[in-house]
Amino acid sequence: MANNCLVTKLKGVVDNDNLPVLGSFRINCQVGSGTYVNKARFDIGIQQDPSKPVTAVLVGSGYFTDSTFTQNLGKEINLNISASLADMYNFVYIYLAADSFIEIRGAEYSSKMSLALV
Repeated sequence: MANNCLVTKLKGVVDNDNLPVLGSFRINCQVGSGTYVNKARFDIGIQQDPSKPVTAVLVGSGYFTDSTFTQNLGKEINLNISASLADMYNFVYIYLAADSFIEIRGAEYSSKMSLALV
């Protein structure tokens, strides 16, 4: 009996991205209007032990991209994390085709976090 729920006895696997994941948090991203209708830049800072990886996953329509918004980097990226405040910042660029959200996974051991929409 591998990965079965203790209460329902169902398998511990789901295929629904809208369900929350333990140990993560979500950032809502909405398609706006104007010049940068489908483009966004976030500054995500996470301070924790570098041996514990942190990933950002884009759930919905869109992808992570480079600073020129031309290269498709996929739906999941690894964030740079550091034990020092000076090195904990990441500039994350996304292209959205529809309202979506970014899910930050693995930051449950973080001592400091910051987020800014730039």
